[in-house]
Amino acid sequence: MAMVAFVAGFLWIPHGAPTASTKVVNDSAESLTLISVEYHTCGNTGSVRTNGLESGQSRRFVYHVCGEGGYTVVAVFTDGRELRSGEQYVEVGDATAVHVTRDRVITH
Repeated sequence: MAMVAFVAGFLWIPHGAPTASTKVVNDSAESLTLISVEYHTCGNTGSVRTNGLESGQSRRFVYHVCGEGGYTVVAVFTDGRELRSGEQYVEVGDATAVHVTRDRVITH
């Protein structure tokens, strides 16, 4: 009976959720007050953000992707400067990395 419940539960739970992730690393030697990943997919837009990211720290952002889409990373420094990455292509399951330096956002 326990095996039947396990198999039924396994089949019911959705696998491979339609998401992508972007790891943002602060390599600027300065504090960031805001990090945002703005994304668009299947005609919809959204963003995930966090307040505060110290130098040397990183944060992983997970967001919905409907097949494929694009994303841009925005980093705001304590003095108000704002840096933006170029728009990057993303597909379901992708795990990307972005490094914020003092003068640019580097995507990998």
